[in-house]
Amino acid sequence: MRIVSRAGFALAAVFASASAVACDFVLQPDQRDIYAPGKYCLFADRDLPIEIRSDDVELDCRGRLLGNGAGSSWDAAVTIAPRRGVTVRNCRIEQWPRGVYVDRASDTQIVNNTVLRPQSVGVLVQGNDLAEGDGVRLIGNRIANYGNQGALQPVTAIRLQGANRLEAVNNVVAGFGGEGVVHVEHSADVRLTGNQVLDFESGVGSAFYLDRYSPRTRLVHNTVTALRPYNVRGIEGDGVRDATCIENVFVNTTPSNLEQCASKRNNIEQLSPSVP
Repeated sequence: MRIVSRAGFALAAVFASASAVACDFVLQPDQRDIYAPGKYCLFADRDLPIEIRSDDVELDCRGRLLGNGAGSSWDAAVTIAPRRGVTVRNCRIEQWPRGVYVDRASDTQIVNNTVLRPQSVGVLVQGNDLAEGDGVRLIGNRIANYGNQGALQPVTAIRLQGANRLEAVNNVVAGFGGEGVVHVEHSADVRLTGNQVLDFESGVGSAFYLDRYSPRTRLVHNTVTALRPYNVRGIEGDGVRDATCIENVFVNTTPSNLEQCASKRNNIEQLSPSVP
């Protein structure tokens, strides 16, 4: 069995690629809001946040930094208002309270972004609580919390609220403890596929938390590696009893709680020797 460690997070960043699509507009360093459809790019680092207030917007940060969040009066580095057809890709976000905030948007994709040391949550999706879902997808993002374990409040990598049928695919989360790395609330039929939770630290939380109002979650091909096998739970919450868990790999999670899943198949659990 191959154990993925911190090196896996670094490798994922190396293979990140910028969008090949040309820009319609270059977002100026002092421009905060986007009010018109089109393809927008960044060509310089910036301190100001970005708020997308239009349908049919693609924002490609091209690896540029949205920094200075810790000293900002703004809450989120990138906010997507209740709009449709938005894509945010290739942004590097550091030390904001919230990295990316999806506020009741639909047909929206958050792709290949890096969020470092969020103060509250890396990616927050507030959905419309529609039975058919909003068509939101989180794909290939990297969220790391190294050096931020002393934050004053619990820090969550991905938090979903009322985001039915959301898909989170191939995201990498590293260096977290707290209440839950991926926290699912009031969100039915969520699909978590191919995500990696690396260097999960001992604490009070779990890698995946599903509340009682989040039925039929599907966890497939996810990997969790905890630093030490000390009271680090893989998955928990009342929603686990209605979840499907297939071919996940949980290392040093004690307990993993995979046996509580309503449907389970070919999951792998491994404990390493205790570290003094």
